[in-house]
Amino acid sequence: MAANIIIQNIGKIDKIIMEQISVIEFSTRIQNAGEIAAFQDLSFTFDFSISQDNCKSKRLTFEKCKFSKTFEINNIDLTLGIAFNDCVFSEYLMIQGVTISGQFVEPRIDQRNNSFLIENCKIDKALSMNSNQFLRDIKIEGSSIHELVISNLTSTEGGFILRKSIVEYYVTFEQCRFSDSIRFQEVNCKDSLR
Repeated sequence: MAANIIIQNIGKIDKIIMEQISVIEFSTRIQNAGEIAAFQDLSFTFDFSISQDNCKSKRLTFEKCKFSKTFEINNIDLTLGIAFNDCVFSEYLMIQGVTISGQFVEPRIDQRNNSFLIENCKIDKALSMNSNQFLRDIKIEGSSIHELVISNLTSTEGGFILRKSIVEYYVTFEQCRFSDSIRFQEVNCKDSLR
């Protein structure tokens, strides 16, 4: 499998060497991944949807990846969660119909475990989270997002944390239930909270 290697400057990441992966190669990697599917330094130039049909992993982790097209995670039970670290999304990140019912602790990030984590990422269009059921916190830290739209989300033992981040347009919560608080710390929301 031949892969193109590219050098990019993406936000806080300078001159990272990335592998430009094809849709076929990524499909194969996600289908053959173990319990924790971890992807690093990849450039995605295609729309892709991860679902129960093409992924049997219990946790997804993406680090230092660039997504040029819409990236979706939908209709899947991941049990142990989702994490994006130092990633750039030129289009949409859509999380829909996802269930995260287990526990996973990442001591380097936080002693408290998170079901969903976005850390030091840039999303040029929107992060849309719809009809998800998470056990623990949803945490976004050190990130820049154009729009943040959260609807029909339940966190049975956690809350929502938005920290040290910029939201360019607006933040919307609709029909959400959290057992813990919704916390905004050092957040710059340039338009409104709905």
